[in-house]
Amino acid sequence: MKMHLNQKITDIKKEFNDFFPGLSVEFYTKPHKEGHGSDVHEQIGEEALLKDISSMSEDEVIDIDSTMTVGEIEMHFQDKYGISIQIFRKSKDIWLQTSATDHWTLEHQNIKGLES
Repeated sequence: MKMHLNQKITDIKKEFNDFFPGLSVEFYTKPHKEGHGSDVHEQIGEEALLKDISSMSEDEVIDIDSTMTVGEIEMHFQDKYGISIQIFRKSKDIWLQTSATDHWTLEHQNIKGLES
């Protein structure tokens, strides 16, 4: 999955969920502490453009690979682009923040989400 500078948050979230139907991604104004979840009051609106919330240059593309762990992806977004994200996993009818399983790959998280 690739993210581009001129995409809206809503489009990125949909594309992410298309790639990983057992997962969801949210964008935040601040990073969460290790082992803790993100505060819903710090979510960034879905109409925001990626370029407005990041330090990406015009020609950069963010590439997400299913073998990356949730922790690696969250850290990569924060350190390289200044973007705070949180991955959620489906559990029956609710979405759980994956803060306790940040060491799992996206593939593993997605499988668990689809099994619920």
